[in-house]
Amino acid sequence: MTTSARRNAALFGIALALALPKQVPCEVPGRSCEIHRPYGQICRPVDVEPLGVFMLEWVMGRDLPVAYSHRIDC
Repeated sequence: MTTSARRNAALFGIALALALPKQVPCEVPGRSCEIHRPYGQICRPVDVEPLGVFMLEWVMGRDLPVAYSHRIDC
């Protein structure tokens, strides 16, 4: 395997790892956002987003509008 092929394989592996899905409660890491519903039920919004986006949100401390899906978890 040539040096160029190794480099390309490593870059592909890193890109693939950063695209893996990660479930993030409250849309931003470290934020509290519980929603109290009737009958004592506590819910919170959950995003499923790429690992790379999660890492950027954690560093920046704010939500980026990129997610695979969004739902309310009760």
